Amino acid sequence: RRLRNEGALVEQWNAAHPEARLRSVALHTLPITQQVELLQRTRVMVGINGGQINALFFLPSGATLAAIFAMRWTDQNFGYVYHSWLTHRGVRYLQYDVTSQIADQDTPVASRRED
Repeated sequence: RRLRNEGALVEQWNAAHPEARLRSVALHTLPITQQVELLQRTRVMVGINGGQINALFFLPSGATLAAIFAMRWTDQNFGYVYHSWLTHRGVRYLQYDVTSQIADQDTPVASRRED
């Protein structure tokens, strides 16, 4: 799973917020030691539900995770498990449930849950 326009989103964000630059990282391409070091310095992590988002367990206290879920997954307990564990660790958890409108596949419809 991935965002179709990830590069464009990062560029737009960085142009609008030079004081808080984003970086796109494919964790699976890094050795595990580099993944853990990077995550332990991460202040905000945005990720799509799937294997790589489980790296959230290495985020430091005070970090924020924004998890993007496809609606078909939200009936399961992923969000609850993440929220419970992260709250215990002092990490803020935001969950975004995203689907596409049937009439226009490129227009996302999102609902936000903040715990």
